[in-house]
Formats: sequence, C-alpha cells, structure tokens
Amino acid sequence: MLMDRAGSSSAPAAQCPGDRATASRDGERPLRDKDAVSDTPCYDSSMPRILVVDDEPDVRELVEALLAGHGYEIDGADGGKVALERLAEHAYDLVVSDLRMPDVDGVALYQAVQTRPAPRPAMLFMSGFTNAAEFVPFLRETGTPVVAKPFDVKELRSVVRRLVGQE
Repeated sequence: MLMDRAGSSSAPAAQCPGDRATASRDGERPLRDKDAVSDTPCYDSSMPRILVVDDEPDVRELVEALLAGHGYEIDGADGGKVALERLAEHAYDLVVSDLRMPDVDGVALYQAVQTRPAPRPAMLFMSGFTNAAEFVPFLRETGTPVVAKPFDVKELRSVVRRLVGQE
C-alpha cells in the first residue's frame, strides 16, 4: 500500500500505455511514473477495483488487508471527503464504506455516487450502528448491504465477491 498526504492509501496501479514502470518496493508490481499524464483512469480492468472508506485508519487498513490478495485492486480513503475526491479521479466497481463518519457520512457518499453517470460502483456499508434508528429507513429504501462491525471475515469477503460479480 502507498500512502499519500491526504491520509489515503492506494495499491500500486497497473501499467498503462505510455507509462514508464518502476519496480515497487516489494518488487511485486510496477508503479506508474508520476510524470505520466492520462486523461482517463487506468487500472487493470481484469481485476475489480474497490475503494475502502473509513474515518478510522486502523479499520480501513484492516479491511484493505482482509481483501488484499483476493484478486482486487484496492484504494483507501480516510473519510467521505477523501472518498469523493477519489471517486472523481478513478472508476471503481465497489465502494466499501463506513456509515457514520464526520463531514461526509456513508449516506451522503451513497447519494453522491447515485448522481454519477453509469456505470456506478456498487456500495457496501460497514458499521457498528446497523440498528441505529437514523440509518434504518435509508438502508431499507436503498437495499444496500451492510456488514456489521466487528467483521465476520468470511461474510465480508463473500458479500464483496457477490457485489463485484465473482460469485
């Protein structure tokens, strides 16, 4: 994982046409040359791309680690505001987001995703507040799946596989 100044992380991107690749620190995959300019997001389209959003970096990093190595490209965002920036810059197949966050919460993030042109990423919420009265009507209305914190690892991975069409 790579960390940027905004407190978000990113798995190394796939090499794009015109990019000069350099070896990553772990030697596994190439990193994109920072000088390369591209008008469109570029990633390995054979792998679903997932954005993991949580205002608690430890939780976000845990979810990233639980999904890493399962055939996904994973980006992270520390909170909804950073997630909106990432969504403006990149195409994602799935957004895994906490519901309760300061500034831009999961509901506002969901609403922002719904205003984007198709194809829109699927959404999966994670929260310790799945029975909170403030979220129940929203979750019923949207039918968006929720994984309760603390996570059942098998359930999290299963729901992610289903939402990205791998199950």
